[in-house]
Amino acid sequence: MSQTAKERSHLKHVMEKSLKKVGWCVSSLSIDIASVRYRALLPLLALKEKGYVCRLFSPQSCEDLEALDALVIVKAFSLESLALVQRARALDIPVLIDLCDNVFVPGYGKNLSVPPAEMFVRMAQFASAIVTTTEPLADVVRTHAPGVAVYVVPDGYAAEAVTLKGQQLINEAKAVEKKRTPPLLFRRLKTLRNQMQDSGILFTFERLLKRQVQRVRVKRRKDGSFATLQAILRVLWRAVAGRAANKLNVAAPHKTALPQPTLVDTAPIDPSKMYLLWFGNHGADYADFGILDLLLIRDALETIALEYPVELVVISNSAAKYERVIKPMALASRYVEWSINAVEKWMAVSRVVLIPNSCDPFSICKSANRTVHALTRGIPVVATATPGLAPVAGGLVTDDFLSGLRRYLSDRANGQRDIALAKELIERHFSSAVIGSLWEGVLLDSCARPRTVHANDDAEVIVVLHLVQDLDLALPIIVELKAREIALQVICSHALLKTSPRVMKALALQEVNVRVLPATDPLTAFHFGPRTIALLSVSETNLSPHRFTRTLTEAAKAAGIMTATLQHGLENVGLTYSDKVQSIDRVNFAADKIYLWGGLDTLHPDVSAATRIKCVPVGCPKTPLVDRADLSALIDPEACVVGIFENLHWHRYSEDYRRFFLHGVAALAEQFPSVTFLVKPHHAGLWLTSRYQGDKPAAPNLIIADPKHVEWERYTAGGLLGRMKAVITSPSTVALDAAMRGLPVAVVTRELGTQTYSPLFSIEDVVDWSAFIKRVMNETQEPVFAQLSERFVARMVLQEQAAARIVDDLIYSTSLHSQVTNQ
Repeated sequence: MSQTAKERSHLKHVMEKSLKKVGWCVSSLSIDIASVRYRALLPLLALKEKGYVCRLFSPQSCEDLEALDALVIVKAFSLESLALVQRARALDIPVLIDLCDNVFVPGYGKNLSVPPAEMFVRMAQFASAIVTTTEPLADVVRTHAPGVAVYVVPDGYAAEAVTLKGQQLINEAKAVEKKRTPPLLFRRLKTLRNQMQDSGILFTFERLLKRQVQRVRVKRRKDGSFATLQAILRVLWRAVAGRAANKLNVAAPHKTALPQPTLVDTAPIDPSKMYLLWFGNHGADYADFGILDLLLIRDALETIALEYPVELVVISNSAAKYERVIKPMALASRYVEWSINAVEKWMAVSRVVLIPNSCDPFSICKSANRTVHALTRGIPVVATATPGLAPVAGGLVTDDFLSGLRRYLSDRANGQRDIALAKELIERHFSSAVIGSLWEGVLLDSCARPRTVHANDDAEVIVVLHLVQDLDLALPIIVELKAREIALQVICSHALLKTSPRVMKALALQEVNVRVLPATDPLTAFHFGPRTIALLSVSETNLSPHRFTRTLTEAAKAAGIMTATLQHGLENVGLTYSDKVQSIDRVNFAADKIYLWGGLDTLHPDVSAATRIKCVPVGCPKTPLVDRADLSALIDPEACVVGIFENLHWHRYSEDYRRFFLHGVAALAEQFPSVTFLVKPHHAGLWLTSRYQGDKPAAPNLIIADPKHVEWERYTAGGLLGRMKAVITSPSTVALDAAMRGLPVAVVTRELGTQTYSPLFSIEDVVDWSAFIKRVMNETQEPVFAQLSERFVARMVLQEQAAARIVDDLIYSTSLHSQVTNQ
């Protein structure tokens, strides 16, 4: 039921004290972006006139959400935006999503890891309301976000004073962002740490780091800025980097040259010319808009060029498209690189602004902002009639471009009369006061709506994913929880989803509730719902790569929630594996339970009693894949493929081992030219592709599947095994994955002397490389290899329904935990 004016007035009176601080999140702090100008700065400034306190920021720079009464997301559909929306709703802060484009047309954002339409739908689940620019777009949104209130607030008009104030706000927001995020120093130190880890001198780095932190005891400012942290990092970089670089012989970082901006048009303005102006984005292949719209009125343009001394000015962002499409037209024209200043400059001398529209599903949803902009600057407009232009009907010529051009070029008085009417209509429908009132109404309505139950309030079990390899282990458990109709939520670190877009897609197929948490979130204060009884992480220890899951585990324990983690690798730090860098006596687990793949006898002999008592043998939950990855676009379908895998912990190997591994790979490629050797670096380690700075093995039959390249990112080790005839690997879980599929497996052990992989084929000497491949190519050896793989799997992994056993124990343990906690 709609509210009466009296009810609305009462509501405003009640809420105006509590609803005063509104945050505006934009994709980028740039006034050159139309959505920033029209959908954030204009309403923000209008609300400030009404007494609201408004803040502008990008998704990466918002930290004090708690201080806001409402959050507006303006055309920002990144993982950071999703995390921000989810966090706001967890804090009971109303979220409004502003959308000014039809992102649902096929192909929009197709090159992004997660298309904007998919991200919008995810974000809309947490929205109190959605705001759009036109009724056609509102209709589209309602079909994709059923149940969410949708409002139409048109684009306002940007007076020059508004633009100046907007630029000032952007400058202020950039200053805050720069103060809070010192990414370059973080990246430098992280890169240096990785290099030192690979060189086996990580302890040197960590000792230097701790020593400098002790010397520079500077507390953060009360306002939460990172200025003092930057000071610490600068000192650390000077103190640590120089000394470490000497050890590593690493060149000091250098500044890269900034790209030079494209020069704008510098040709003189000819007073004898009648300039016709078109300005906007050049277009895209998912819709008919942009520069190509001018082809719709080509006949009118070429005809008017025979009658008047016109010149077409195209202000856009693709000189190549202009040269190809517009320049060949039979009229004088010029191209100007897009900028706000360029638009204002040419509006001052143009006789007519042209706004043709194809009226396709994307373009029909466009707002009137370009038309309103031109009319408020006193320039007549000839445009295609669209719903967005209805409020200014009569103030411009629509649909008949040739007649419109003749009308405005023949007599300036015609344009002046139309503009006078148009300005009255604009003041009535698009003024700052109108936009401010409309937005205030949306905010009040949204905040008055009953709060929905948060997904994490309803979750009984929370599953935490942080590392690339976590998904394959967790997915069978997630499926089992869903099959038992146990309410769950999956928490993913922002870093994981950025690194591996397949994670989001895989979880979407299971229709699970995903919460994204950036590293900047206050994880120690994470809100757990009243129904949450258990938190399960895939990889949790006190080591730095597991800090995300460790912090959430400790927060859950503090909230009285039962916690568990998994053995996440065959050689698992703190459980089955130890080296000088990750010594087992220094590794501990905060979780109450640790689910093992094998029996207790598979634990390292030096595992602590505190860890051993937490261990529960259940088997490996990872499901052996039986699919054969379709690599036909990357590898000859008829090729015999042998996989070569390098693992995560390269710091454990000597320089001799590394040379032995690389030389062995190169020798195989040369000795067996008919075999395709597919080298698969570890998704997280990336030693061969990113960290190793020497000459990489190269041959026509040798392929390095770099996970950072889009064509290889979606293929995990398990997904590739179905295309392989055999596998060679450094000591790694891949040996188990391959053996579980019955493949011939060789482990490069060299001088390690490990018995973990017995009875698999061991490569210890140069001749072993070729001996393994020769046996693989001998079909009579296939049963022998199958038997070796079977014996290895039986020794290392319990043959159980691991996912079901984990869920059984998880539920049973939570019951016991609850009883103990309540006593």
